[in-house]
Amino acid sequence: MSNKSNKEILKKLEFKVEQAKKAEDIFWKEAYPKMNKKDKIKFWASSLNRSMRFQEESGFSAYSIYNTNWLKDVLKSEPDFFELLSGIFSIWSGTWDTLKIEKILKNKHKKMKGNSI
Repeated sequence: MSNKSNKEILKKLEFKVEQAKKAEDIFWKEAYPKMNKKDKIKFWASSLNRSMRFQEESGFSAYSIYNTNWLKDVLKSEPDFFELLSGIFSIWSGTWDTLKIEKILKNKHKKMKGNSI
């Protein structure tokens, strides 16, 4: 490939990345806040399930997605995330070790807050 072709491909890729970032911003600012609790639970159940499956398929622990930075970001977008957990776990109906997830999240949250929840 010529240098010009590489530059064109890179330019198109950068444009697509920028479009994806804008779409994500619109989702979090406009669409997500309008969702009712049931739809938020469905969103999180689907999103987390995909992320955990991807981790496993990549050779990592499915549960490694639940880190402190992730939880900080989630709580910025959804301050009531912990209230959604039982609904998320219900949708999964035994697919994942929900007790393990809950323990991980509570420990991360405790460390973030410097006290227990």
